[in-house]
Formats: sequence, structure tokens, C-alpha cells
Amino acid sequence: MYFQSISKVEMMIITKKLIVFIFLITTLLMISSCTTTSYDSQSDQLLTKYAQNSNIQFFKLEREFKTTGKVPVPDQAFYDSLHSDLAVINLRMTALQKGEKAVAILDQQFESFDGLISDIQLSHTNSYNVANGKPENNLSPVKGKDFSPINFGTTRRLINIKLQTLISHEASLNKSQSSNDSK
Repeated sequence: MYFQSISKVEMMIITKKLIVFIFLITTLLMISSCTTTSYDSQSDQLLTKYAQNSNIQFFKLEREFKTTGKVPVPDQAFYDSLHSDLAVINLRMTALQKGEKAVAILDQQFESFDGLISDIQLSHTNSYNVANGKPENNLSPVKGKDFSPINFGTTRRLINIKLQTLISHEASLNKSQSSNDSK
């Protein structure tokens, strides 16, 4: 009965969350088993700043959509900053890795993360265009008529899940370095 009342978009979101959660646990286990040179406080700070900036913007978009009932204008500068900031964090974190396996795992994590941002950007832009009488882009994972404020909230939560993996990795490095320094 419950599953009959779930829309296609909601089912896609639930499925995506489950996949991301499984990927998060697997990635965390794989990354934690890899050796690294040391904890990087700069990466830790960049991850925290990224979380703050993305959460603020997605909260604003969600609130604007709920308040006006209209898809907010996509801000290309915001999406560009999400991509470029993520590239910088990726560069810092992978540069400190020892071993090809650790670098490959982090690269895969960041590629997936970047894909999530690209998907929401494409869906947001597509939905805005459809709402304003422009043609629909068939590459979008969410069709214009199916876009809702929940897309911003879900994206924010998915980004936070991905950031939790990376922050947990940095915390384990910090803990590892602290226990090595005390010996």
C-alpha cells in the first residue's frame, strides 16, 4: 500500500539514498584500510567550508521554491564553485595518499560526488527551462514536471553523506597521527 503512493521521483530518490549509503560504508572501509602519509588540517577545513557553503545555498533554494512555488533561477556561479572547490579538495586529499589503491578509491569517490552535483545542476536548469516554456533536456535525471523542493533537500543530504565519508577519513587520519605522535 505504501509503495503504491510513492511517486517515481520519490522512489528514485529513496533508491539513490540507499545506493549512496552502501557506497559510503564501502568507501569508508576501503579508505580506512589504505595507508596515508599524514592528516591534512587544510583538507579538513576545506571540507567543513564546503559543507557550510553548499548547505546554505541548497537551504535557500529549497526555501525559495517552497515560498514562491517556482523553480529558482539556476546560479551558474554557485554550481561552478561547487565543482571547483571539490576539485581543490580532491587534489589536496589525493596528493597525500600513499599507494595507487588509495588514490583510485578517493578519485572514484570524488568522481561520484562531482556527478551528483552535475545531476542536480542539470535537473535544476532543465526544470527552470521547462517552467519558463523552453524545451526539456532529455539528459536530465529528473524531468522538469517532476522537479520539486525536495530535490534540493535530498541533494543537500546526499552531499552531506559524501562529505561525512571524507570528513571521517580525515578524522581517522588525525586520530592515527595523534596516537603516533604520543608514542
